[in-house]
Amino acid sequence: MTRTGVLWVGLRLLSAGLLVGCPVQAVAQQGEGFVEATQAQSELNEEGVVAVNSGDYDKAISLFKASLKLGELNITFLNLGRTLAKSGRCQEAVEAYDSALSAPAVQTPSPEVIAQTIERFRQELTQQCPALITVVCEPQGALLEVDGQEVGPCPQEAVALRPGRHVLAAVQGEYRAEEVIEVEGMDRLEVSLTIEGIPVEPEVPEGPEVGASSGLSGWEIGGWSAVALGGAGLASALLVEQLVIAPDVDRLRDLQDEPNAQERFDTLKADTQTNQSLNLGLFVASSVLVASGVVMVLVGAQDDSQAPASAISPWLLPGGDVGVGWQGRW
Repeated sequence: MTRTGVLWVGLRLLSAGLLVGCPVQAVAQQGEGFVEATQAQSELNEEGVVAVNSGDYDKAISLFKASLKLGELNITFLNLGRTLAKSGRCQEAVEAYDSALSAPAVQTPSPEVIAQTIERFRQELTQQCPALITVVCEPQGALLEVDGQEVGPCPQEAVALRPGRHVLAAVQGEYRAEEVIEVEGMDRLEVSLTIEGIPVEPEVPEGPEVGASSGLSGWEIGGWSAVALGGAGLASALLVEQLVIAPDVDRLRDLQDEPNAQERFDTLKADTQTNQSLNLGLFVASSVLVASGVVMVLVGAQDDSQAPASAISPWLLPGGDVGVGWQGRW
């Protein structure tokens, strides 16, 4: 292709709002500080444009980067940035556009045209790229909803949202806090959600002294307290299983069948496994607490019937050791 023909292709692509080509010439310094591309650079650039038009963005990115290794040109950085944007790699696209504005410039298209094109492409990023929103919930552990869809416990990592209006909500039981936000692509925001009106649990009064008129021994009071705490822990583990882990498992099944969702699948799988491990630990600890409370209640009842309230009736264990033991299975 002649130099005139290549320039015509580049201008035609530019006017169509796609990519631009570069002229085929040996590298040489021109007047006014312009440079020209080598034959190899031009061929790689043109092959990259063809790959973009056919939808093979990974191949196009590799071709443009190979061209840049032979020598940096503003037009090649522009092509690379446009391709990264089309493939959803928005932050990398911004970096490529920045490089295009400072790299050695070709004469055609002119630096002014390149700068105008970059400005237009940057505006498009605000419409097509996600915003990253960090949400902080109070109390911690409240469930986060985005546009009515449950996301899970209020996350530590940023949530990716498409440009536009969104409703964020922190939910704990029947209480919730909402905030409506309007975001543009590439925004980085932090949103705080504080749930008001949650009743504070009253303090548990100190139990009566051993032998007091309540008729409960210290063992029984401690035992019933342990049973209550353990029961609350078991109930919490069940809620987490139903409200958090089960929906995540369902989403994992859906992502298995979605193309190009491997990264989201791996991230969600790791988070789900962590939640399952933590919830299993809560279940086991709560079960142990309930079992311990039952044993303490039994020991207290035995104390009441066989000895003064302040005495301890030990069990004789095998081997002659004296102690208190319990055994359970779940």
